[in-house]
Amino acid sequence: MLPTLTPDASFRERVFAAIAAERQRIGPAALRASRATTEPSLPVVRAPVPLTRAPRRIGPVPLTAMVAAAVLVVSLVAMQWISGRSASGLAANISRQPSVSTTQSHLSSYLPDQRFYQVNDVQATRDWLAYAASDGAGSDMLYVVSRENGATHAILTSPATGQVTLISVSRHWVVWTVSSTVGWAVSAAPLTGASAWRAQTLAQGVSSTLTGAWANDTEALVATSTSGEAILQRMSIASSETSAVVIATGSHPGAIITNPSLAGDAVYWADVWADLQGSLHSAIWSATPAGIGPITQAGGEAFAPVTASGYLTWVNASHALSVDAKGGAAAVLAACGQATGKLIALALHSGVTVTLTSETASTSVHLAGGLALWSAGGAAQGYDLAARRALSQNSLLAHAQVTGATSDALAWFDGSHLVVYELN
Repeated sequence: MLPTLTPDASFRERVFAAIAAERQRIGPAALRASRATTEPSLPVVRAPVPLTRAPRRIGPVPLTAMVAAAVLVVSLVAMQWISGRSASGLAANISRQPSVSTTQSHLSSYLPDQRFYQVNDVQATRDWLAYAASDGAGSDMLYVVSRENGATHAILTSPATGQVTLISVSRHWVVWTVSSTVGWAVSAAPLTGASAWRAQTLAQGVSSTLTGAWANDTEALVATSTSGEAILQRMSIASSETSAVVIATGSHPGAIITNPSLAGDAVYWADVWADLQGSLHSAIWSATPAGIGPITQAGGEAFAPVTASGYLTWVNASHALSVDAKGGAAAVLAACGQATGKLIALALHSGVTVTLTSETASTSVHLAGGLALWSAGGAAQGYDLAARRALSQNSLLAHAQVTGATSDALAWFDGSHLVVYELN
């Protein structure tokens, strides 16, 4: 039998004082990390729990129990030190821009500009992140971020007083529009080469209304309306002044062309008009080498067509829309933005259609790389058209305020961070 030893009365006090001191040292870092916005793939760090002291006194303790207690104390202190180091590292990782997870498809987050913090549009590729944002006081800016080194480029030479809308970002170009009460412009800037970041104007107008724009890495489509006459032009981005060609006009005076897009050798758009009662209608048209004509009929409820990777989507309006025809193209365009209803997807090669959701807003729909994104019930959702199933990343998109897609990546803004999910 080992002798029974009674530890000094101050032993317990010193032990708990040491633990409390260690918690106080590492507590703030762990608390900040536990409350910070993190990536879903990162481990959860919980805030430290205050240590309460038991009211009872220490009685006689066997030597073996004292040794075990000493080992436990050392282990606790060591674990707290390691936890503090991990929490500090996690906090540093959260603040580092960009931060990349170790998931199979890389998940990266970026902070928007401190002044232009309200993101309105976002898209990303393997190489670039582009976003349009406002400062809340009437000024907009467009940024492109290099995903290789994190360098941020302000594309506009000065903040725009009109609305900046991001049209596309690709391997070599970023394309956007600026619309205000004094006119509009569709512009592009190269992302590489000697002239990188130098904006060039593709089209502009003062007396006309811009009703739609689309672009990829080589071409752009621009739809306008002048004095009730609608036209759709197709142009090369690198030489727009000499390449612009009118490929379609409105079906009749007063109709406008919206939502143009290109798929292979076919161009698609919505031809929108108001009847004599002021009810708004929209039909999808296409222009191919074989000719031009409508591809949807019915009652004219097919709004906001988008094409990509062999698919065509549109919103089949579930309720009637009305417009004051005297308001001209701008009023018709604004009324189109109110269209909500079923989101339909058509496989162009097979003619098979599928309903993706029973109700969504036409302005929330994005299509790229065979993926469809939309908003329903206050949450962003996605669908893989090729696999015919919901996106596995939908849990990540649940709190997205703004979404965008390219064939390379999903991108969204969650209210504080810009997030990019690489698809390949």
